[in-house]
Amino acid sequence: MNAKRESARRGKTLWRRAAVVALVGVALVAGASIAGGATTNYWGYGNLSASNPAAGTCPGSPAGVACSGWAYWDYSQVGWNSGRSAFAYGFICQSDGVFWGPAFGGSESFGTYSALWSNWCPSHYNKVAVVHLSGGGGTYNYVQGRGLIY
Repeated sequence: MNAKRESARRGKTLWRRAAVVALVGVALVAGASIAGGATTNYWGYGNLSASNPAAGTCPGSPAGVACSGWAYWDYSQVGWNSGRSAFAYGFICQSDGVFWGPAFGGSESFGTYSALWSNWCPSHYNKVAVVHLSGGGGTYNYVQGRGLIY
């Protein structure tokens, strides 16, 4: 009789362990898919200057503006590798069709910078963009423009 009870106890313990392992596996997969999100590189790495990209590359914009398409972008991000011209990255907001975002004078540190949509646009539907500005110590920047959706 004790052997039957011991066997039943072991079976229940193994079942519990299997259930815990399965739940942990599901949680890890779900967490990875949520945290992963999607990143779209819409420009570069390439030279951003007063004439590059060409006018109309970002529909309705002059030369020196690169952008994504309309979407529910959470972050605008720029990877800046070289160049010392002034530039900005951020969002073209659906609410007004105007570009909003942080600007660089060209003397800051190279690196990756991110901006959250809600700091710049009143609605979540927007375009992400990078824009050449006049000024700074050069004529171009070597950048990659990215849009992130989480």
